Amino acid sequence: MGACLGRGAGSFKEVGEMGLPSERFTVLKKLGSGAEGELYLMKDKTRDKGDQLVALKMILRGSLVDEVRMLREITLQSTLNHIHVIKLYQILLTDSHFCILMEYAPGGDLFKYITKKVKPVSKYQAMSEEEARYVFKQVLSAVDYCHKRHIAHRDLKLANILLDDSWPPRVKICDFGLSRSYDYEHENCYTIVGTPAYMSPEVLDPKHNPDGYDPVKADIWSAGVILYAMLRGRFPFDTHEGNLKAVLRNIKAAHQGDPQHLWAPAWGNAKLSDEVKDLLDRMLDLDAERRINISEILEHPWMSKDLSPSDTFTKAQVFAEEAQEKWNKVSDVMDQTKQDRLRKLVHEALIEHGHPGEILEWHPPTSLRVRTAFSHANLSSLLDHHEENSV
Repeated sequence: MGACLGRGAGSFKEVGEMGLPSERFTVLKKLGSGAEGELYLMKDKTRDKGDQLVALKMILRGSLVDEVRMLREITLQSTLNHIHVIKLYQILLTDSHFCILMEYAPGGDLFKYITKKVKPVSKYQAMSEEEARYVFKQVLSAVDYCHKRHIAHRDLKLANILLDDSWPPRVKICDFGLSRSYDYEHENCYTIVGTPAYMSPEVLDPKHNPDGYDPVKADIWSAGVILYAMLRGRFPFDTHEGNLKAVLRNIKAAHQGDPQHLWAPAWGNAKLSDEVKDLLDRMLDLDAERRINISEILEHPWMSKDLSPSDTFTKAQVFAEEAQEKWNKVSDVMDQTKQDRLRKLVHEALIEHGHPGEILEWHPPTSLRVRTAFSHANLSSLLDHHEENSV
């Protein structure tokens, strides 16, 4: 979601300009801006004894371009509650702005972390395998959580993986604007969505896949690109041309006629273990049917290696939080009334001006939980008459 916006210049807004109550919020700084709106770091005085930092995405009323995408993003993300997924706290509609209040990740995104903060192992390798494994296990934990709740992300990339300010970093995935929910069986998708550098060949080449593609398998491919980039500090395929056909051509060239293995030059002079090369080959298999699934990734020899003793405390903390998550129960559900109110707020955001001083609020289901808070049948009925049109 908006916490993934890049840094950008622009005028600094005061709380009053946003139509937000000054007794609740304090604006600390502008984090960035993008096509969808501006992102601010705020202090929310109603949370955590008045000291909680939150990210607030501000979208000018009347400028909301894609009502369907916004509704999908909020609806799906509100059903997710995992330590490695950015939490959505609240939706606010003021007389001038549509506001999305969410968890703040102070460490930036994984792309910037790799390019600016990582001390390269060598000029051929960015992260060590141990550090990459620590981060990647967290990413896979979040993706596995989403898939078990029948949600495919469809835009997994370095910029959509945010970090906290701890060391080693804890990560959280964000931006569910292109995500897709499905029933108990994987439902194929047909639209080309995502970011070209991370798109799987079946997404890039719909003409050769008339029956569509499995979005879960496409997520696995994207995760493979992420792991490769963490280790090598570059993408496995040349994407500079930005042309989807060229990206597909470069993917095939990097396999040199062997759909199951990257050709030797793809590894460069990086001193990578045979185990991680095997894992990457299986995640980046051109054949989606043969591509490794998430359970097999988690059981792969490279993934099952222990982390260093210095990470023991962090591992224990993650384990404790995940164990707590397992026992949390649902106390509030996304009933029809809550769905209708969300739809109404998003629709009203299309109107340029609201009533002066008016603030409308929407809260997602309130409790931590392990199972999805409302049925996918309800979600399907909410969105099934729409089709994605963004790439």
